[in-house]
Amino acid sequence: DALGLHAIRLAAKHLLVAIAKPADIEARSGMLIASTLAGFSFAQTGTGGTHAIGHALATLAGISHGRAVTIGMEVVLPWNAAASPEAHAAVAEALGGEKNADQCAPAFKALVDQAGVDRSLSGSFIEPDDLARVMMSPENLPMIQNNARPISKDDGLELARQLLDR
Repeated sequence: DALGLHAIRLAAKHLLVAIAKPADIEARSGMLIASTLAGFSFAQTGTGGTHAIGHALATLAGISHGRAVTIGMEVVLPWNAAASPEAHAAVAEALGGEKNADQCAPAFKALVDQAGVDRSLSGSFIEPDDLARVMMSPENLPMIQNNARPISKDDGLELARQLLDR
């Protein structure tokens, strides 16, 4: 948790500056450290449903990994918050928001909006059944099984519908 939360705090502090001022060495260094700590955190814990969605979006729509995972966060963060409210409250606080699990997804969305990340899927023409099938495929099952909240096949289809309907 310490590695992941510190990575989130650093990214929340430095991301927008690094985008606005690419030559800002402090901001770029902060993002480099955030990225490294996030990688160490993933190595310890693995990834979850958001990455399964990210892999599925990359497969079906050719979306870059980072953008695809960001898109998946919109539905997985609120889904997972119910299962691990303390962890999501800590993430909300690390993002600069109120220490409240219900504020995790809005705090993440606000940062992503400010960063200008395109989360649209217009022109992708993905069907919910296809997204759910690839998301729940054998190669993505370790991520599904590692998720903070269990994701059944029916849940996967519901998450796919929510993602594509947003």
